[in-house]
Parts: sequence; C-alpha cells; structure tokens
Amino acid sequence: MPSGVEIDAESWIAAMLGFTVALEYNTDEISDCFFATFDFAETITYFKYDWEEMKTNYSPYNVFVYDPIHLMTNSVALSE
Repeated sequence: MPSGVEIDAESWIAAMLGFTVALEYNTDEISDCFFATFDFAETITYFKYDWEEMKTNYSPYNVFVYDPIHLMTNSVALSE
C-alpha cells in the first residue's frame, strides 16, 4: 500500500482494491494493476466531485475533457 494513503474499509474503493490484490499471484509486491485500479477509483471520485462543482462554478473542462480521457487511459491500463 502506498504510504500516506488511508482507505475506508467500508467503501467501494476498498472492495475494488481488495479484489485486485486477491487476483494477483504474488502479493509480496504491489503490481501495476493495483496502481491502475487505485488510480481508476480515484479518477471516478474526482469525476463525481467535478460534476458537483460544475453546477456551482461553470467549469466544464474537467468533466467533459480531462476526467473522461483519464478514465479511458486507466481502462486501457486495466485491460492489459
């Protein structure tokens, strides 16, 4: 686990990360798949936050450009 990262045990992110670790053969080291899953979950969280913020201060760049591109690149990394 990256140092300084706290994950709530009851959140959907914890379940997703636990599933990723369970699928790995060697759990002594954290693989790139774990980091891609973690980044994918964080990007979804940022997307939800940016969506809510867009209602108050109209800034569509993150919602319509940055976050979707980041989600697509993470999904490509997860499919490898």
